[in-house]
Amino acid sequence: KLKVCVEELLCGDRATSLNEIAFDLEMDNQSNVVRTCLIQITANTVQKDYIIDPLAAGVWDAIGIHLGPLFSDRSILKIGHGIGGMDTSSLHRDFGIIVVNAFDTCEASAIIRHSKEGMNLPSLCKHYALPAWEHYRVLKNRFQTTNWCKRPLPKEALE
Repeated sequence: KLKVCVEELLCGDRATSLNEIAFDLEMDNQSNVVRTCLIQITANTVQKDYIIDPLAAGVWDAIGIHLGPLFSDRSILKIGHGIGGMDTSSLHRDFGIIVVNAFDTCEASAIIRHSKEGMNLPSLCKHYALPAWEHYRVLKNRFQTTNWCKRPLPKEALE
């Protein structure tokens, strides 16, 4: 399924070439060891989001092989919010992935606001009048401290 995900991201809408990936990671950091428990990814070539479960059988070792080339490709812009905190370092630590050509929306909001800190994602969504910002805020608040290692994940957590 991971290989199919990457093939769909690369091919997607054949009229559009892959040049943007948006991603987010969820980690387990409730113990002394931090590890990636979930990878969310979408791209400009698809009309859907992918949830990758690194803890599923056989997936952990395949992530670096299949996602690594996408994240290291300079021609693809990688977009995330607060990715400099744990996301990029976790991709490298857990899967040997080096993220090249990244845009951090949290860092960008700090620059735009002339502030040391960027806006949290729900506030940024509200600022730009995204219609579902409030629903997203509720979900983010509810699942911010979820145990992302626990399976199965609740449907709302996947949302």
